[in-house]
Amino acid sequence: MTEKLLTAASYLPEPNEFHRYTPSTRRPMRILVVEDDKRFANMLVEMLQERNYVVEWAADGQAARQLLAYQDYDLLILDVNLPDINGTELCHQLRQQGTETPILFLSAWDSSDDRVRGLDAGGDKYLAKSVDLRQLFADIRAMLRRVEHDLIVFLPELCCGDLRLDLQSRETYYGDRPSSSRRPKPGCWSAFCVNPAKF
Repeated sequence: MTEKLLTAASYLPEPNEFHRYTPSTRRPMRILVVEDDKRFANMLVEMLQERNYVVEWAADGQAARQLLAYQDYDLLILDVNLPDINGTELCHQLRQQGTETPILFLSAWDSSDDRVRGLDAGGDKYLAKSVDLRQLFADIRAMLRRVEHDLIVFLPELCCGDLRLDLQSRETYYGDRPSSSRRPKPGCWSAFCVNPAKF
């Protein structure tokens, strides 16, 4: 998914509001699926990719650890019955190591005891593989919304041709030279960037 530039806010914020209104870019949501059933994993990965998520697959706990060592993920979808380690134990170890990534258990083991063990190990959600797909993807969206604010990358300035506005100082520049104009009134600069022909 290509990164999209968000539209400018309708007004320039006060300094203490920059975390809310600064224009930003967003990166794609990344999901790691840890599942030893290749057929089920391929189906799940394909459905997630169709919904514009960036997805990687690990067939066991060791492969999952290797991927997690080099890549940050926004969500882990974790099976319990893995060939080299129980998924709840893997979840517990990741939490002990400080991993805060949301973890969704998706398992054929669906007793109340299984659910309790998964959640007590540090899982955020526990679903059976027989779950309705609408509920599965609704839960995934809900879990990703909790970390969505971490995906915002704040931009230091607004630019329009050779004109630019430093969003921290709210000073304007033409090229590398400070502009002699006064600080823009709220909304003027973003309106100018959107439609400079009107000015």
